Amino acid sequence: MQELKKPSKSDNFLKHVELISVSIVALSLWFAAIFSFVWILFGTGGDQQTRLARVIKGMNVNWKIGLLLLIPLFYRTVREILERMEEGPLGTKFPNPKVPKTDTPDSEEETRPTIGQEK
Repeated sequence: MQELKKPSKSDNFLKHVELISVSIVALSLWFAAIFSFVWILFGTGGDQQTRLARVIKGMNVNWKIGLLLLIPLFYRTVREILERMEEGPLGTKFPNPKVPKTDTPDSEEETRPTIGQEK
């Protein structure tokens, strides 16, 4: 079983930066969605159908921005995968999942085979 490392200062700093950036992205997306919805219902510049068409056209033209916004949202997942990786990209292998040990030897958790092991 692998020992857990104590997180360094840079790890803590990156976690704070990630938390702040994900929060800003999420709040911005919520604000944009609510603003667009309210503008479609109550805005000026034509009827509701015209405003809805403008919003959909704007989303269709600017869909690549959504891909850029996904980067900070999946940063933690990708980082954890890269930390667990044991081999290179073509022969990618991950360690077996950690199974907690208990005091009783006949525990189901200790005798259960992990991924990649046979009975």
